[in-house]
Amino acid sequence: MQAFCEGQSLFLEGGSAEFFYLIDAGQILLKVYVPGRDSMSIQAVGPGEALGSSWLFPPFQWHFSAMAVEPTETIAFPAKTLRDIAQTNHKFCYELVLRLAAVMTHRLEDVRQRLIYAGQGLN
Repeated sequence: MQAFCEGQSLFLEGGSAEFFYLIDAGQILLKVYVPGRDSMSIQAVGPGEALGSSWLFPPFQWHFSAMAVEPTETIAFPAKTLRDIAQTNHKFCYELVLRLAAVMTHRLEDVRQRLIYAGQGLN
């Protein structure tokens, strides 16, 4: 179990992706750096959700930043250990990639819907 205080960063965009997180309690805000605008919030992740896929794909660097918006408890899995297991256990690797792909697809669809909704106010 790994705990984070409100306002504490879990990881920073461009940093080394060393963990995969499952959120047990609390809420994490994903942010992305936008040149000329500092950073922009993308999505909130809460209890029961997975956090992070950058650790699975080279160059193993975070594509986003993550910050606890309230006290948060996570289960943190060392990325290298998971990659090593996936390398030797193809059934595990297949299940892991399938589940992460489902999470990423859901998150992309959520962002898509929010962009569509935001764009409706621009016309």
